[in-house]
Amino acid sequence: MLESAIVNVEVCDIYKEPSYESEIVTQGLLWDKLTILSKKNNWFEVKQSDNYVGWVHSFFIVDSKTYDNNKFLKNIDNWYIVRDRIVEIKKTFSNVSKFISIGTILPIVDKGENNYTLLLPNSEKFFIDKNKLLKFNVERSINDIYEHILNLEGTPYKWGGKSGFGFDCSGFIQTIFKLTNIMIPRDSSEQANSTYFEKIDYSEKGALVFFSENNLINHVGIFINNHEFMHSSGYVKIE
Repeated sequence: MLESAIVNVEVCDIYKEPSYESEIVTQGLLWDKLTILSKKNNWFEVKQSDNYVGWVHSFFIVDSKTYDNNKFLKNIDNWYIVRDRIVEIKKTFSNVSKFISIGTILPIVDKGENNYTLLLPNSEKFFIDKNKLLKFNVERSINDIYEHILNLEGTPYKWGGKSGFGFDCSGFIQTIFKLTNIMIPRDSSEQANSTYFEKIDYSEKGALVFFSENNLINHVGIFINNHEFMHSSGYVKIE
């Protein structure tokens, strides 16, 4: 059985049980590395870097062994993160296009004046506008990515979603902090107890606001100033 795998598509759903009829609990993005816990038929039980566990079909992943010993891919300086909601990439010397999500972390193999060349897990190469990327593994503040947060307004709600194609409330917040190079937990209840945050009794830009029902936290948003916050409820909106 595989020990680890790489997501080989732009975004894939990860399910509570090994079935397409099961609840979607989260998502994986292109190049995400997954730890394999078990296998059932063509489904793999996987753990993501945020320790979230679910099931993914084998169709959407490839064995990571090809990349584990690649010195280029091990160099963190070669990796960038997508900063815009949805970005078109074009295959080199072809008319083929794909669309990738904000928060996708990619290896860049060549840098042109306007476009960078990225490598896909299947070894194909695509061009991407360098202005759509941020250097990965660089600490940033909420102010540094403020305009990218605002540009997510209108993104549709998707249960279990954490991509520019659709967010749930906590997936939206996790993606924002991923751009600052901080990995916070997946669920709002866990985010509320994260050691990255301290409780405050006032609102300010970058502060999180949590909502509860029957004393259980079930929703989260982020303040964009001292009186308005953004959250994903039906769609990403400002209130």
